[in-house]
Amino acid sequence: DILNKKIDAFNAKQLAFRGDVEELKNYVIKDGKCIIAGIRVCFYFKECMVINLLFVDEQYRDQGLGSWLLQYVEQQAKSKGIKLSHLDTFDFQAKDFYLK
Repeated sequence: DILNKKIDAFNAKQLAFRGDVEELKNYVIKDGKCIIAGIRVCFYFKECMVINLLFVDEQYRDQGLGSWLLQYVEQQAKSKGIKLSHLDTFDFQAKDFYLK
């Protein structure tokens, strides 16, 4: 937390906008009380979004839940005026899913 505050303060001095440096959001899908899928996103500098995590339990995959979560955060980003989004993945994770 200390390191985040320090880098945020440094970055804020370099940027023209004023406001919150970042806004963290978690969105989940539940089956009853059990979380079966979720996405963690960070909106930052009022123009960017990074997807830090997207996960769907194996037994719930191929049902469109991951696509729905991605579309939902993309809509949220557009409503905020976000112009850039990015994420990282490994080949063994969901590379083909993101490319699609």
